[in-house]
Amino acid sequence: MDFGLWETYYRKILDDFGFERKDDEKTAQVLDDILFEQGCLTLEDLHEKVDFSTKFIVFGAGPSLKEHIKKIKENYDLIDYVLIAADGATTALVEEKIVPDIIATDLDGKINDILYANAHGASLVIHGHGNNMNAVRNYTPFFDNVLGTTQAQSHGNLYNFGGFTDADRAMFLAIAVGASELTL
Repeated sequence: MDFGLWETYYRKILDDFGFERKDDEKTAQVLDDILFEQGCLTLEDLHEKVDFSTKFIVFGAGPSLKEHIKKIKENYDLIDYVLIAADGATTALVEEKIVPDIIATDLDGKINDILYANAHGASLVIHGHGNNMNAVRNYTPFFDNVLGTTQAQSHGNLYNFGGFTDADRAMFLAIAVGASELTL
């Protein structure tokens, strides 16, 4: 998403929730510094790592997730899709013996499940925002195959695809890499 278009929504979100842009920018800088030091994925790297079809399934953490995972397992050949978990949905997927291809996270889900999925091949799209600086500092260094995102202006190693929640960002990521089919 073009930042100029996203910024209109971003400013409204900041105003509605009483968030400070400078807090988002500080955490984004911390994330960028960590990724600069330890290395990170680019969008092109993510394309190479994940066999991108144009079909995606985004799993959001909601009360009906387990029921929907069962329906999807029955009706979809998951090998034909790129699977993206929105943070907390990772736990439900791991419990069903599914490792997502990508996890969009601001690191407030169950870290052990995210670590497990990452160790079993999931790439992480870690998001830095104003109230997760401690999580970014404490957990990011433990992950491999990380692409960084911000909701402020992208810079350095960070991207901004749009979106405010983990599920929003997962959906916008899928669109940014060319999804022609998107199942939520």
